[in-house]
This record gives sequence, structure tokens and C-alpha cells, in this order.
Amino acid sequence: MKFLQTCVLAILLVSCSTGQFKTEKNDVVLFSYNVENLFDTSHDKGKNDLSYLPLKDKKGLAHRAECEGIKVKRWRDECLYNDWSPKILKRKMARLADVILQEDIHPHIIFLQEVENIKVLEMLRKGYLAKHGYKYKSVLIEGPDRRGIDTAFISKFPLAGKPKIHTTKFVSRGKVKSSHSPTRGILEATFKLPNGDLLTAFSLHLPSQRSPSEARRQVLGTLKKAISKLPNDRMIVAAGDFNITKLENVREKLLEETLLNDFVVSHNIGCKSCDGTHNYRGKWSFLDMIFFSKNLTNKSATYEVVPASVRTPNNSKYQLRSNNFAPARFGSGSSVEGVSDHLPIAANLRLRAQ
Repeated sequence: MKFLQTCVLAILLVSCSTGQFKTEKNDVVLFSYNVENLFDTSHDKGKNDLSYLPLKDKKGLAHRAECEGIKVKRWRDECLYNDWSPKILKRKMARLADVILQEDIHPHIIFLQEVENIKVLEMLRKGYLAKHGYKYKSVLIEGPDRRGIDTAFISKFPLAGKPKIHTTKFVSRGKVKSSHSPTRGILEATFKLPNGDLLTAFSLHLPSQRSPSEARRQVLGTLKKAISKLPNDRMIVAAGDFNITKLENVREKLLEETLLNDFVVSHNIGCKSCDGTHNYRGKWSFLDMIFFSKNLTNKSATYEVVPASVRTPNNSKYQLRSNNFAPARFGSGSSVEGVSDHLPIAANLRLRAQ
């Protein structure tokens, strides 16, 4: 009976993620994914990336002293004992590619979070995605995050103009102090779509739940300010790891105060049977979201978002834990399962009939 229940749950998860939706030839597939610690194997000066080095580079007393200062045991042990070797990095990237390429029509614009630098991102694009149409150089601008993780894009479409990064200078308000640790930048890039129109995309990764709600509110304010400088008729998509739980938003109204007057959010228009993109202690949340400007829903732009296309792709054999079907962390890379502690979220833009 237990085995039967497990099989039924697995079938339901797959059906929730894929449904009956089929991508059409001229669709633009958007795909946002927190890839959980995509680091290279060398130390970047000034960044706290010491956990992601080969074990052979962790022998010195200076490294041990740095690690011993970490208060959280799991993070301290990773700093001391995690063997982030070239072999493990290759395994991580192969699994990421398996997730990204799991559907018949591969994503056209990939929004990524938790990428260390352009070097490791280009390793993924050129090595593991090389045969799948991603011919344009990846987009990543180094931000101020102390761990060195950034937001990024990989795209099948060319850029239209120079990308830019928007950083948040925190001000003292509520539980946030102006000295709050710097957070990931909001990456802005405009892409030229196949019909010649422009789509401006934002990839973002808000402060984690360890930070107060006010920190996320201020970063959303930075996003709103950046959006206000764009032409009124521009098609806009903002996607990434917002780190906002359902309960927090009910309490704080973060999205209502900043974005929902001018945007619609992915899981409010589709993905009705999806549980979420992140599972913490058995509770699902849509930490990962895609926001669409309203001209993508009200027939005033050349493309429109297809509500039925909103999904959380999870058919890669590496993505889910076998015991509870929650996202499986990659960790040290020693397990047969595991790639990221998040599921991606995807949606299609469809060219309107002219």
C-alpha cells in the first residue's frame, strides 16, 4: 500500500508540472531557476567562497581559521570538508543541464540565481548547453553580495543594448539598518525577440528569510524604480527567487505595495495544481516567481503570456528526493539525486495572431 501511495504521488507531481500544455513553434519559453551555489573551483579575492574549493586547497591553517569562525555547523563543515573538485563541478553542471533541457522545446531565456561568476556560467553554456542554440554570450554583472553569488541570463536571443545591474542601498527603517549586508543586484537586460520587438527582463534574488521583510521591500522598491524608467509600452518580465513566503506576503503585502498594480504573477494566473518551487520542513512556497507586465495579458502587446503554460518542470531524474518528492539539494554531490533546493518555474509567451 505504501509503495502504491508513493507511485500515485509521483504521477500527480509529474501531471502537475506538465499537464496537457504543448509549446508551439513561435512561443518564447521563459525559465527561471535558482541553481543553488554554482561556484567554480578557485577562490575569488574578496568573496566568501571558501566552501567551494577542492579539498586539497583547504589544508592551510588560514583556511581552517576562516572556517572555524562560521557559527552555523552545516556551513562550517562545508567550509572545512566539502571537496568542490573539478569532477564534482562537472557533475553539478551536467545535472543542471539535464533540468534545463528536460522539455522538448528548450527555454529561450533562462533567468538564473546563485551563480558565482561569468567564468563558471560560460562553462555551463559552452560545455553542457553548446548544442542547443545558446550561441550568445551569457549575461552576468558582478554584484556586491559577500558570498559572490549573482543573478544571470542565458539566452537564445541577442541583446538589444547594454545590460545593467541595479543595487539596493539599504536605509534604516523598521528592523533594517543602513549597515545591512549588501545583497544580490537586480540584473536588467533587453532582448530582441524573433519578430523584432524588445523584451526587457530582470533576474533577481531577494534577501533570504534570515533577513527582515523590510529588506525585501526595499529591494522590490529598487526593481520598481528601474521599471519606471522603461517605455510605457515595453514588454517586461521580472523573474527569480523572491524569497517571499505566502504567509509573509499576507502579513506584509510586499507584492501588493510594489508590483501587483502593474504586473501579474505566474502562480496567480496558472500553475493551479502546483505545490510551489521550494519546500521547507514539509511546507511548499512559491519563492520563485515570474512577473509579467500587464500588456502581456491585456492584448496591447505583440506577445501574450499563456496562463496554461505556467509550470514547475520537475521531470529530471536528479530533481526530487525519492522519499518525499521535495527538491533535492546537490550538497557535496555524492548522492545519486540532487541538483538544487529549488524547482524552476517556467512560462510561455505566445505571438498574437496578427
